[in-house]
Amino acid sequence: MFCPGCATENGSEQGFCRRCGLSLSPVRLASEGRVDEALLKLGKGSGRITTGLVVILIGLLNVLINNALDAWLAAYISGALGTAVGTPLVLTGLSQVKQAKRLLDPSERAKGLPGAAHAGDALNGAPTRALKPGGTAADSVTEHTTLELDASKTTGRE
Repeated sequence: MFCPGCATENGSEQGFCRRCGLSLSPVRLASEGRVDEALLKLGKGSGRITTGLVVILIGLLNVLINNALDAWLAAYISGALGTAVGTPLVLTGLSQVKQAKRLLDPSERAKGLPGAAHAGDALNGAPTRALKPGGTAADSVTEHTTLELDASKTTGRE
């Protein structure tokens, strides 16, 4: 898998680019064809949150109405049912939205990694290159190849 930021080839199991630290989860999702799956999960989670909040709100409105009518038993039952049905919907929706955000948003994924201040800090065990004495990272294999070509050999003239 190639990094879209710096075009460095990375292993398919790596979470971040070994050269620039960019999160590779969106690239992996796109290459596996799972972007639609993550977006669907995000939509379902949002829908469950909305439905759960509406159920809780209806239960609370029933509590107020039944309380005004001095129907205490009905008020307690409607409040308990609204909370018992709405709360699991909201919690399930929040869980689905969190999972979808983790898949789609690189900064959310980096938050889940221990000791990662940002995406560039967590290299998921990728090998790092030692610094040269001048303080810069080691050059890539193709960094200076064009500078070292002999002009006479490339043009065919001597």
